[in-house]
Amino acid sequence: MTRMRRLRAAARAAAPGLYDRAHNFAMLALWYRSKLGRRGGAADAYTDEFWAAQEAGDWDGFARAIVRACNPRSVLDVGCGSGALLRAFARVAPDVRTLDLEHSAGALQRARAAGVNVCAWDATRLDAGRSAKLAGRIGPWDLVVCLEVAEHLPPWHGRRLVRFLSHWNTVVFSAARPGQGGVWHLNEQPPEYWLRCFANAGLQRQPAGDAIRDEIRGVSLGPWYAANLVLLARPSALEHGTPE
Repeated sequence: MTRMRRLRAAARAAAPGLYDRAHNFAMLALWYRSKLGRRGGAADAYTDEFWAAQEAGDWDGFARAIVRACNPRSVLDVGCGSGALLRAFARVAPDVRTLDLEHSAGALQRARAAGVNVCAWDATRLDAGRSAKLAGRIGPWDLVVCLEVAEHLPPWHGRRLVRFLSHWNTVVFSAARPGQGGVWHLNEQPPEYWLRCFANAGLQRQPAGDAIRDEIRGVSLGPWYAANLVLLARPSALEHGTPE
């Protein structure tokens, strides 16, 4: 561990809440700097090497866990990166209809080169009107997946993302916890924060998510997926076969 990392670890151990707020604020300032066109922004960080690292691991195992728990006929992946999960769905559940949404130009290029059905979108343009129109154009999906995306957005955009996801009845969601660390994490929040956001939008946590987490703990993927994943559903949808 470098000296700087030791100092950061000591600071967080001494005052975790204050440290996490300061970290998010500092990353938010850098995010705004990148939006003004300065070098060193997210576009510089999301390289081919970054996406290759994201694609590594047993995504087939992850897809199988979702199929066993939710049995979806269609899956929408919001903020899909280069499409690793839906590539896995094409292998393990080829009858499942899939669509990816992604913002990064590099990720879009990699996903399209791999034959993924992907559309460009902008997570920072999800006010209520645009969100409803986009959801209407995309149409109905049995399951929406959003993995480790919200921490890359400012808090207000993260909450708008949740409202966008809540246009559908069933969502598999994960987002980085405080102290997790990662590339351009500017909104790390405890799981309870996101559960409140979804509850305000009408979706509740479902016990079937425990089965997905238990299964993906045994696959070769970053441990944050199993640690952070929740399954959410609209209570009214439970009468129509949503996993319980």
